Amino acid sequence: MKTLIIAEKPSAAEAIAEALTEPFVKKRNYLESKDYYISWAIGHLVQLAEPEDYRSSLKRWRFEDLPLLPEFQLRPVANTEAQLKAIAALAKKSKSLINACDAAREGELIFRYIVAFLGLHHLPTWRLWTASLTPEAIREAMREMKPITMYDNLFASARCRSEGDWLIGINATRAFTTRFGELLSLGRVQTPVLAMICANRRLRDDFVRQNYWEVWANFQGEGCNYQGRWFQGEETRFDKREQAQSIAQEVQNRPGTVETLEQKESRELPPKLYDLTTLQRDCNRLFGFAASKTLKIAQELYDRKFITYPRTNSRYVDTHGIGLIRAVARRLGGHPVYGEWVQKGNPQLVQERNRNLCRPEAVEEHHAILPTTFVPDKLTGDALKVYDRIVRRLLAHYFLPARFKETRVITRIDKHLFRTDEKVIIDPGWKVVDGGWKPPEEKLLLPQQPGVPVRCVHSEATEKQTEPPKPYTEGSLLGAMETAGKKLDDEELREVLKDAGLGTPATRASIIERLKDVGYIELEGKHIEPTAKGMALIELVERANIPVLLSAEMTGRWEKYLNEIARANGQSQEFNRKVVDLTVHVIRQLAQADKTWYDKSACAKSLGVCPRCGGQIVENRKAYACSNWKNLNCPITIWKTFRGKKISEKTALALLQKGKSPRLRFYSKEKKPYPAIITFDRETGQMDLQYESSPKASSPKTGSTQTSRPRSQKKPPAPAS
Repeated sequence: MKTLIIAEKPSAAEAIAEALTEPFVKKRNYLESKDYYISWAIGHLVQLAEPEDYRSSLKRWRFEDLPLLPEFQLRPVANTEAQLKAIAALAKKSKSLINACDAAREGELIFRYIVAFLGLHHLPTWRLWTASLTPEAIREAMREMKPITMYDNLFASARCRSEGDWLIGINATRAFTTRFGELLSLGRVQTPVLAMICANRRLRDDFVRQNYWEVWANFQGEGCNYQGRWFQGEETRFDKREQAQSIAQEVQNRPGTVETLEQKESRELPPKLYDLTTLQRDCNRLFGFAASKTLKIAQELYDRKFITYPRTNSRYVDTHGIGLIRAVARRLGGHPVYGEWVQKGNPQLVQERNRNLCRPEAVEEHHAILPTTFVPDKLTGDALKVYDRIVRRLLAHYFLPARFKETRVITRIDKHLFRTDEKVIIDPGWKVVDGGWKPPEEKLLLPQQPGVPVRCVHSEATEKQTEPPKPYTEGSLLGAMETAGKKLDDEELREVLKDAGLGTPATRASIIERLKDVGYIELEGKHIEPTAKGMALIELVERANIPVLLSAEMTGRWEKYLNEIARANGQSQEFNRKVVDLTVHVIRQLAQADKTWYDKSACAKSLGVCPRCGGQIVENRKAYACSNWKNLNCPITIWKTFRGKKISEKTALALLQKGKSPRLRFYSKEKKPYPAIITFDRETGQMDLQYESSPKASSPKTGSTQTSRPRSQKKPPAPAS
């Protein structure tokens, strides 16, 4: 009998087959050799059962059935059930199993759910744990495999996360939806993230700009020409223009003296290596990439063996990683772009004692993202941008810290003091590789010693305004999720709080995409803004007095406890108890809620102005319809499905604005395509079909029209009431 290896995806299975020395034959759902079957999971093949799997009556959502607290069961994922059956058949012919799913919490869960559902616990099972899909890394991981029981704590953490998300997501979503008559999606992590976005919007909406004034003066003396800002202690601003103007007039054309001159040298270390979150933040800042796009590209680079495992939360390497870095640098030495920096770099800087690079205690599941010894030669476009970021971040550690000279000059004119600060680069160090360094522009001509006499040749009171908080971008939101909303500039503190963030590096992008998909947030340029529906949901949770559902700090603590479970420092039962308590609390609080708290019409997405009555065209589940359909009996409705064709938002806009759609493709009863245009009467709301040509088999004649409304759709559904 053979050993069955289960990978997470086909590309990983092929990489494992390539790493093993024996030849493999490719079959439909697996690879086969003399000693091994290798199959794959295509993500999750097994999931937690849905409510209706426990009791058919639960398919209908009713508040009276809540809370749902089942003894959890598993079910196959419908669209990949054939792959699960293939693995089941192979397992019957196998003597042992190897878990080769991604080396992380979710990869462990994927494999364990398959084993549990198929009843494979009797087979001896080993864990293949690798951060890279190169043949060398896989062969080394095969030699170092451990019994699957060594990873039971990781599975316990993954299972707690999965079941906790089910309990809160299913119960809260059903409770809010049935209570307020509108599909309202909530989640253990997504709702606190939405609360952060809405809190930022409220701060900006409530912000009142305040004018203030600063006094700036230009000083000239022998060999010096510079500017300074008035200060007194920590204060640099005036609330009244007259105060600032008075000081500006007092110092105008007056002699002064350089009272103090302080200089010091500072250093800036190379930035730490990338984890997934910092890579996503940089790619959003530099290239405008969505977090999900960066993750997708990084995953593809990993699958093609060009980088190590991307879904990591570590920014360091261990001693093994130092060896990999050196091997990668040797391969990059002949590269047409990177070879120059390898030759100029100092290999002595890449060593175990470099604490900015190597911290074994900070590497748990995976080290930081690194390029591998497989160096691509044909990468282009966005994939090249992401790969280039990872390579340059690595090569930066072959260079010395950047060195700066910082100067502070205090100038006195009578009783008034002015401060001048300057920071100039002495040696760019690592910045020539990864810092976007450019030669410095013209700098200030500062005095070289205290006591130099100067004169104020110009002074002015400059008016400025206080600035509101900046809206989130995907990059800044990822940073806020990493620290559970705490604003931290200190990198060391960020590292400490990583375990208590919202979500994980692997899930944060999907959480942001989920908030977009359910209509809670939208992008305005690079900025993330909450929609009316998103703001309304947060207000409902507040009004229902369930603050824990919105607490980023509390959710961060839960995430930290999940990590403690994985390290055998936490108890699954304790986590599960807290989740059940919260679930019950949510239902009790909502039992007192009033349906009138939620205004559907105010939250519905508007497509524009009704051409007939001037109301709003708003979206509901089945149509884009006028908000005055009930009050004024306005008939303007554009069904989302017409003659078997799904009507997109873009097409609906064209119908509203022009009275007709672009040319679309329809199909006859014989499934033969034919082109046609939808026409729309903006007075009656009637949708008709104008044919450009007739399909050969039974279709209406060219030029004929058909009324839009299916027989079952006798009147427009309420868009929002």
